Amino acid sequence: MPKQQYKGAKKDLKKRRNKKVYSRRKLLTALVIVFIIILLEFFHYYQTKDIIEIRIIKMNLTVSDYIGFNVDNKSLIFGKTMPESSPQRIIEIRSSEPVRVSVTFKGYLSKWAGVSENNFVFNGTKELAFFVNVPADAEFGSYTGKAVIMFKKV
Repeated sequence: MPKQQYKGAKKDLKKRRNKKVYSRRKLLTALVIVFIIILLEFFHYYQTKDIIEIRIIKMNLTVSDYIGFNVDNKSLIFGKTMPESSPQRIIEIRSSEPVRVSVTFKGYLSKWAGVSENNFVFNGTKELAFFVNVPADAEFGSYTGKAVIMFKKV
């Protein structure tokens, strides 16, 4: 076999090997991605399988130089308040079966918000006190957030 043909055959063999390696890498990458997706779905299912209900309640607070009240009891609108104050709202929760209740906060007010009791088991009716601790250096303006109340099977 002439030298040039030998070099050409060697290059073709190298290209075929590179294509096989590239194909194997693509297949391996695809399998890893599919495995990760299946794993994430499994964890999502595992975390949410016991959830009975999730309630998301909007929170609103206006920091001002005077106090104003809101009498609506279906949301967590704390009205107008001054810096260094702690307005509070009461919400009643109910369950006809034993449930585990956990409360988390989202949004800007999550830094200031709190609840009287968290991560507890109950059955029946219970009042939860939600409060906001407004810092002394809070600027005047409107602040929002959400309270997420999660009910899980016991």
